[in-house]
Amino acid sequence: MSLYLAKSHLAYLAGTPFSEDLDRVIEKIKAGLPRKTINHLDRILQVFIPRPRMMRSYATQKDTLTLLRQALLLQRTVHLHYQKAGREGSETQRVDPYSLLLYESGLYLVGYSHRAKALRNYAVERVKQVELTDELFEMRSDLLHEAISQRPFGIIEGPAMNIRVRFNRVVAHLLKERVWHPTQRVMSLANGDALLTMQAGGSKEILRWILSWGSDARVLEPPELVELVKTTLSSANHQYTSTTR
Repeated sequence: MSLYLAKSHLAYLAGTPFSEDLDRVIEKIKAGLPRKTINHLDRILQVFIPRPRMMRSYATQKDTLTLLRQALLLQRTVHLHYQKAGREGSETQRVDPYSLLLYESGLYLVGYSHRAKALRNYAVERVKQVELTDELFEMRSDLLHEAISQRPFGIIEGPAMNIRVRFNRVVAHLLKERVWHPTQRVMSLANGDALLTMQAGGSKEILRWILSWGSDARVLEPPELVELVKTTLSSANHQYTSTTR
């Protein structure tokens, strides 16, 4: 049942080696089951309906993912031809691949960049080519610890900040229903509002999350995040009040 649930939630990996691996495991299991049980398992895919947002397709990058999987398992350095967001063409980087990160129906390679001398995240859809080298590498525990200590809110790295956000009582129950970050603490206030505190990095993604709550959320700390929200809202307001066409 768990495998079927995983398959239903990984539709964006269709046509990749990971989806094919899962299909093979499921077929082996089905081969030893009675027809009644197989029908029951097939029903699971109809009962549990995922609704992924902003889904990406990786079927055209099957060869890229096959090489990345090999490099990850064998701990071999790769030459990554990578196109940065908003840039023309690609650049080649020497990278030690540490892991594949699944985030919001997207795949990211987490690897040590020999150029930056630090861990970096690479969106797989921007990887234009992978060259597998014969060079083996050892994972550095200090880098992994540093990445964890930054506690990013999403996929974008950044130093952790002490964040306090006050949410209107109208949405307080929605806030409490989910864990938005592992460090979060939510306190109910006397008037029904909720105060969320957390230590998280990645101001751009935190900003987008806060703005998604509209006027029902107000940042209290840190001051630089308060200013970032103000500047963003002011700029957005200017887009609608400016007479320039």
